[in-house]
Amino acid sequence: MPDLSIEERLILVDHINFLMQPDFEKLMFALNVPNSVIPSGQAAQGNRAIALLQWVKSPGGCGLIELLKTLDAIAPVPLDVDMERAVDKSVPGSQKVPVQPSILTSTMLEMKETVERRVPPQAFQEDLGNGVKLDMVYIPKGKFFMGEPDWKGYHSVEVPAFYMGKYPVTQSQWKAVSTLPKRDQGLHPSPSKFKGGDLPVEKISWSEAVEFCNWLSRHTERDYRLSSESEWEYACRAGTETAYSFGDSITSGQSNFGKNVGKTTPVGTYDPNPFGLYDMHGNVWEWCQDYYHDSYKGAPTDGRARMDRNLLGGRVSRGGSWISNSRNCRSAFRLFNYPGNRYFGNGFRVV
Repeated sequence: MPDLSIEERLILVDHINFLMQPDFEKLMFALNVPNSVIPSGQAAQGNRAIALLQWVKSPGGCGLIELLKTLDAIAPVPLDVDMERAVDKSVPGSQKVPVQPSILTSTMLEMKETVERRVPPQAFQEDLGNGVKLDMVYIPKGKFFMGEPDWKGYHSVEVPAFYMGKYPVTQSQWKAVSTLPKRDQGLHPSPSKFKGGDLPVEKISWSEAVEFCNWLSRHTERDYRLSSESEWEYACRAGTETAYSFGDSITSGQSNFGKNVGKTTPVGTYDPNPFGLYDMHGNVWEWCQDYYHDSYKGAPTDGRARMDRNLLGGRVSRGGSWISNSRNCRSAFRLFNYPGNRYFGNGFRVV
């Protein structure tokens, strides 16, 4: 929770007192505040808002963001109310009457906007034109053990927060970006073996995937790229330590793999992992930035891609494909892939 100045604390206390006098228990219930932390009795009523704010700031508290959201949801006068038609509680019956915006409310709105700017959205959409959207999901920072315990260089990685494509890049998205004004090198608008706008694009080389990210970055003025290998595994695991984000086994009802369909399937056909990412197991292999090394010895531990070149120049692919066996679709499995390979199981997603 961001620190509040003394003035901001007083404003928030006054705001809670003003709005919640008749519904303080409702607010406590909505925030799941332990009864023991709020003073009781008639003499303690004036200190209840102060006690609530202290609890919000404590390690066990809900945090300022959740408090403001809850006030928005249940307070008699929401924080974003049109103050020209606000409820003046001094008027019998709490009728709506014209009032002038108060210093209290104006400052609270400024506080709320400041807090919300510090909190990244959980998801956003990029408009690629002609009705084509690119869905991005927020992946929070965290630590995990990369690889599997019996692998060479099994190690802990701390990954900063980032955004990742909700799905592998689709053929519609590929076409939308590939038909933007030509930049460094051309991109074939329809390279895939299996045709369909909502199917993942495949038969994509590593350099073409990188070029797509470059075009997308120029178009959106955001920094799009391939994921690092550690970012990919961290996002795939989504807090799990099992072979797959679904557990230690996987079925044809959870992923497209092992020729059980005989081709790629539309993105989002199967359930997402705990981070809300689809098709992390099977469908298409996904290119990563990293050069492939047969050991994690010397690999970055901070989420960055491993860019020290190997002898053959091979890159990393992750996730397996529609033609892979279940073993190759594990969260930790990694594939050596030549960057010029345009195999019909090769796709990618962006971060």
